[in-house]
Amino acid sequence: MAVTIIERPGEISFSRNPIRYSLQTDTSLATPGLKIDVGLFFKEFLTGGFPPSSAIIEVPLTPDSNGIVSIDFNKILDSLIVNELPLLSATGVQISTKNIGQFFIKYRETTTAAPNPAWTTDSATYRQVLKGGLPYQLWQRANYFIAYNSPTKPCLTWQKSKRSIGPTEISWLSYIHLNADTTNANAKVSIFYTDGTSSIDAVTVAFPATDVYQYAVYQIPVGVEQLNLNSITPAKTIHYYGVRIEDATDVLKENYYFYPDYRNTYSTTQFNYFNSLGGFDSVRLLGDVTREARYESEVAEISTNDIDYNENELAKRQFTQQVTEQLIYKGSIGLMDDDYEMDVKRDLRISKGIYEAKYDRWWLVNLVNSPVNLGSTSDPVKDFPIEWTYGIENENYAPDIEISPLPVCPVVTGDSNTFTTVSWTGNAAHVSYIVEVWYDSGGSTVRFLIYTYNTTVTFSNPGSAVVSYRIKAVCAATNSEWV
Repeated sequence: MAVTIIERPGEISFSRNPIRYSLQTDTSLATPGLKIDVGLFFKEFLTGGFPPSSAIIEVPLTPDSNGIVSIDFNKILDSLIVNELPLLSATGVQISTKNIGQFFIKYRETTTAAPNPAWTTDSATYRQVLKGGLPYQLWQRANYFIAYNSPTKPCLTWQKSKRSIGPTEISWLSYIHLNADTTNANAKVSIFYTDGTSSIDAVTVAFPATDVYQYAVYQIPVGVEQLNLNSITPAKTIHYYGVRIEDATDVLKENYYFYPDYRNTYSTTQFNYFNSLGGFDSVRLLGDVTREARYESEVAEISTNDIDYNENELAKRQFTQQVTEQLIYKGSIGLMDDDYEMDVKRDLRISKGIYEAKYDRWWLVNLVNSPVNLGSTSDPVKDFPIEWTYGIENENYAPDIEISPLPVCPVVTGDSNTFTTVSWTGNAAHVSYIVEVWYDSGGSTVRFLIYTYNTTVTFSNPGSAVVSYRIKAVCAATNSEWV
C-alpha cells in the first residue's frame, strides 16, 4: 500500500487563496480504519532552521471513493503571518520577513492493524506563502506570480506606473524577488526635469544586505523627500522620475514612474495601507477634513441614606461612570478623471491595515463609511469620499499636540557568547537587562528569560551550550531595542 501526493500548491501562494494538497492511496477502501494523516510544518521566512522540528497540526482524513483526500491550509497559514510595517526612521530599502513564510507537509496511511506507522515528509518541495490574495474569480493557482508579476509589471501594487505623488508623500514600492538568490541589488532612480533634461541613475538605494533572497519582500522608499531628489539639481523642477530595480547583471524590475503633484491643496492627509497583494501603498486625501465628535456615556444609580440639608454637596442619586469620545473624520481622495485610478481605491477601502504616520509612529485607521458611490464609468470626474476614525477610544482629552517622546534607551554593545557565558557592554543610562536565551541541554533546546543587573550571564548546567540569544537594556523610562 502507498500514498502519493497528486496535487501541491504552487511554489508561492497567497494566504487568502486556496493552498491545497491532494493525496491518493492505492489501498483497498474496505480496509478497516483506513485514514490518511496529514501534518503541516511552518516557519517564518529567514528564521530558524528548515525543516522545523515538529508539525503545527496533524489532521486525519478519510479517502473518498477514488481513494483521494484533499485539504486546504490557507486559513491556518494566513493566521501565522502578519503584515510588517516599514520603520519610519529608516531611509534605505527594508526587508520584510513576517509577511511571508515557508511550509511543507508530512503524511502517512493508518489502519486499524497499523495505527502508528512512520511519516513521509515532503520537505524537499517546501512552498512559500505570502500575506494577501486575489479575488476568487481571478485566482488560478500561482497565476499572479507566473503570468502577471514579471519585470515589466508593477511591484506588489495595483497602482499603475506614471501615478501622481505628493511632493512630501512618504511611499514605498513593495518588491518580491521571484528570481533565484542574487547579490548586490539596488534601486536606481532616474530624474526627468521640466526643461527636457534628465539625470539618469541619479540616486542609488542599496538593498539591506549583499545577499538578496528568492521570495523575500523588500520595501523600497520612493517619495521625493525620502529619496532627497530635490537636492540633485535644486535649480530645476522635477517633471517625473522612475525607480528601477537591478542586480549586477539583470534588470529585475523596469522603471516604475512617479509624477510629482505640485497643486496647492492647502490641506493634505496621507494614508499608507497594505493592499490585497501584500504590498504597502500610499494615498492622499486632498482638501479640508471635517470632524464629528461622538460621545457615549454610562450613568449609574446609587442609593444613599445621607441627610444633606446642610451639606456642601448634594448627595448623589446618579453619577457618570464613564464618558468616551471618538472622533470621526470626513474627507475625500479628490476628483479623478481616470476610471482605473478610481477603481484602485477600492483596494484601500477593503484593506484591514490602514495607517497614518503621526508623530513618528504609525496610527491605525479604521474606515467607517459603508457605501461609496463609484459613479459611472462615463463620468468626466469622479470623487471617492472617506470617513475614518483612529483605532482608539478615549476617556481623556488633549488637543492635537505632539508630546516629546521619551529619551532613547541605548542598545547594548560588544555582546559575545562563549559556550556557557553571554556578556556585553553596558551604558551609564542602563538600569538593568533582559536576556532571552535558547540553549541546548541534553539534545533539547530550552528557552527562558533572565533579568539581571550584571553585564554577564553564566550557565552552570553541565553540558549546556548557548544556541542563540538576544539582549534588551532597561533604562529609567524606556527599554532599548533587542540586540
